[in-house]
Amino acid sequence: MISDKAKHSQKLIRCVLLNQDNVATVRFIEYEVFNLWRYMMTHKYGFSISEMSLCMWISEAQYIQKEDVYARSGDVEPVSRIVFSIFDSRNGFSHTTSRFVLEPETAEVRNILVSHIPDEILSSEFVEVDTYPGVSIETSKISEIDEVILGLSCEQSTQWIGAISPPH
Repeated sequence: MISDKAKHSQKLIRCVLLNQDNVATVRFIEYEVFNLWRYMMTHKYGFSISEMSLCMWISEAQYIQKEDVYARSGDVEPVSRIVFSIFDSRNGFSHTTSRFVLEPETAEVRNILVSHIPDEILSSEFVEVDTYPGVSIETSKISEIDEVILGLSCEQSTQWIGAISPPH
């Protein structure tokens, strides 16, 4: 069973990914892995990335509980969280991963992702795929990739790093 942790909030970077055919798609990437993902998309696959913003995904239930607060926190758009949990019986552990997608694209993306799992594994008791409705709340635009440092703007991060640097 997928843990309740899958329903918790998640920091995301919302961006537009443009492929070599100039087809643009909106992507929501977990904040902690964004720089690695960005490197792979631009250097390995030749995509370009634009229109970045820092967002917070929260479950639909959380949003409803405090809608009056969240509705004033930033731009809100419906975003689903697709959670895959696969148990590796050979090594005795589960791996859980999430993908965040615009709500209207949920079924299509879910089907594409499920198609990558071999049928014998997919039909076993070792795989769970769940979808959680939620929203993404945009908290700030990112103008430079250097701003993706601990969620701070460049000005803030320079002040923060200066505050912890040892004296010369």
